[in-house]
Amino acid sequence: MGDLVHALLCTLVLLLNGVTASEEPLSAVHGGDVILNCSFTLSGGRKDLRLQWVKERDGQTETVLAYCGGGVQKSEASASYRDRVYFYPEELTRGSAPLWLHDVELSDQGKYTCYVEDRRVGDSEQMTVHVEVKDAETKLEAHTNISFSGADQSESQSILPYAIGVVVCLATVAIIVKILVKLQNEPSPPGEVKIDSVEINSVSLSWGFPDNMEGMPHSFHITYSSSDKSDQDSITAVSNSTVISELRPGREYSFTVTTVLENGTQSTSVSKSVRTKPSPPGEVKIDSVEINSVSLSWGFPDNMDGMPHSFHITYSSSDKSDQDSITAPSNSTVISKLRPGRQYSFTVTTVLENGTQSTPVSKSVRTKPSPPGEIKIDSVEIDSVSLSWSSPDNMDGIPHSFYITYSSSDKSHQDSITAPSNSTVLSELRPGREYSFTVTTELENGTQSTPVSISVCTKPPPPGKIKIDSVEINSVSLSWCSPDNMDGIPHSFKITFSSSVEDNPLSITAPFNSTVISKLRPGREYSFTVTTVLKNGTQSKSVSTSVRTKPSPPGKIKIDSVEIDSVSLSWSSPDNMDGMPHSFYITYSSSDKSHQDSITAPSNSTVISELRPGREYSFTVTTELENGTQSTPVSISVCTSKAAQEFISPTHRICLRDNKFHRYSLPVRQSFFFSHYVQSVARKTL
Repeated sequence: MGDLVHALLCTLVLLLNGVTASEEPLSAVHGGDVILNCSFTLSGGRKDLRLQWVKERDGQTETVLAYCGGGVQKSEASASYRDRVYFYPEELTRGSAPLWLHDVELSDQGKYTCYVEDRRVGDSEQMTVHVEVKDAETKLEAHTNISFSGADQSESQSILPYAIGVVVCLATVAIIVKILVKLQNEPSPPGEVKIDSVEINSVSLSWGFPDNMEGMPHSFHITYSSSDKSDQDSITAVSNSTVISELRPGREYSFTVTTVLENGTQSTSVSKSVRTKPSPPGEVKIDSVEINSVSLSWGFPDNMDGMPHSFHITYSSSDKSDQDSITAPSNSTVISKLRPGRQYSFTVTTVLENGTQSTPVSKSVRTKPSPPGEIKIDSVEIDSVSLSWSSPDNMDGIPHSFYITYSSSDKSHQDSITAPSNSTVLSELRPGREYSFTVTTELENGTQSTPVSISVCTKPPPPGKIKIDSVEINSVSLSWCSPDNMDGIPHSFKITFSSSVEDNPLSITAPFNSTVISKLRPGREYSFTVTTVLKNGTQSKSVSTSVRTKPSPPGKIKIDSVEIDSVSLSWSSPDNMDGMPHSFYITYSSSDKSHQDSITAPSNSTVISELRPGREYSFTVTTELENGTQSTPVSISVCTSKAAQEFISPTHRICLRDNKFHRYSLPVRQSFFFSHYVQSVARKTL
């Protein structure tokens, strides 16, 4: 039918052009139709050409028709012409732009100019047509007054073709009007619907122009509904494209487009179905990062309740050495088997059952570096610790260093350093403290590995110089200065001792800085070593001293004999002195201090001679070692003898001893004679 209309229109244009071939105005009948032809030589396509029919009369200009970009711009036309002009864009490709003016009014008389421009190259052409509008009766009279009188038959015959042409033209107009009436009742449907773009909540549609509808006022009615019928609506579009918005994500939508005339008549529909994109996941969150894994989660996509979907996760390292993808059924996952210390980019999309994916959301993060190997304590001093550790696994080619933090158990000292290699010495530590050392591998961006740790106590400082406070036969009293910088640090002291003649050393622990070592053997050289000891058993360097215990004293002294000027003494050997070289040192003095002296005896008996008669003498015996060390003394007193005939002063007292050396003292004034007694006991004046 479209081809028929085009053919009829062309025939009419040709006929009318033949009628109006002269430069006389184009005649139009009031209330009838007239076609204004416009021919041009421009070769642009329909969408490249811009067309405008403009009418001029009495110095006033108004737009009759405007065409641009492949469509009639109805809003630019004057209101008086908007519904009375028709135009067929198909004729543009033939170099023609005819304007069909329907229901001609007297005011339509005037000059009409057709402007044609090729927008691609900027060329333009124009053509002018003058229209003269006559009343219907005048026109009819003009036609009926065609006279053949006074003319011969040949003249009449020459007019005949023209009359026939007019009749054919009028018949053609009638046919075209009927066709247009039919079109008015039944518009052509839109061309095939095309999906231009699909988003989460919108679809962009376009469709072909309906056939033979150029110049016919019409719009398009678009209805749409989701497959679950939860979303249905319709809109009207004035051109052959539109964007349907406020759709629901991830739904299958059916779109139906019909051509609609001004009176509401609709064409048959054309349809297209498409599924909106699913909503993207919410923001990706890094829940945890490990050496070779990353835990991800993300928000649920909006408005996707009840819509089956999953999530597609792609990831790759920045050096492209590791790339892969997985599918997760829920909104979290753990990506494993990653490489340590690498920057990874993770992209997550929502995926429908048909494979449609949402726009992606992304997140980047660097995996943790591998931790250092086991820490080794190379050496420990009072104020420093030397550490080393193995290189971290799989970190070849990844720039890194090591971050070492340390703190004392009492938190009084905390610090950190960075080491470029896998060993270091930490100095300026405090003595006797337990330190915790933590080493992590650190990347250039500051990302750290899981730590490896070790604890160790710095050595305590040694005690001060040892002082020998006292030495006894089987004990030695020691003291020493407190170790430096140990205030508030619980510690004790370990004292180790051994004699020069014994192989197995013994030890004791003292809570303070003094002690008494007992159960020693007399007369032995002992070596004493003292160390500061922490609660965990860590010991300081030692300080030492040596001393010899006193020898055992001699046994009880026995008076073997007493003479006028001599006394014979003996004593038992000192205990536990076997094998220990020693002698005996004997000191003696009279009670009046008029006679004092000493001798050394190599054995346990001696005779003290050159004493003074009749005096009480005190004898003291000590065991003496080769170095001069003496034992505690043992003592005894005895009176040397006097002659029996010696006068006894009344003021004197008589000192008597029996054969067991029991002492008796009697005053002389007790008048009796002791001559018989003097012979058996010794006497002495007190």
